[in-house]
Amino acid sequence: MGAAVVAHAERVVSAVEPWGRRRAYLNFAERPTASVTAFDEDAHARLLATRARYDGRSMMRANHRIEG
Repeated sequence: MGAAVVAHAERVVSAVEPWGRRRAYLNFAERPTASVTAFDEDAHARLLATRARYDGRSMMRANHRIEG
């Protein structure tokens, strides 16, 4: 994306921020995004526990790594 497009998108995101949930929506994240930004603390802890139990070597992935 061009710098002007990125700058405009950032202005739009800032303008609607007061109505946001303060969470990332990973389906629309075009850049690497920390998984902790998409879930509340309890949900992220459960996700990490599930990953540790069933995928300790982090073999199953989609677009975003589950890190904690």
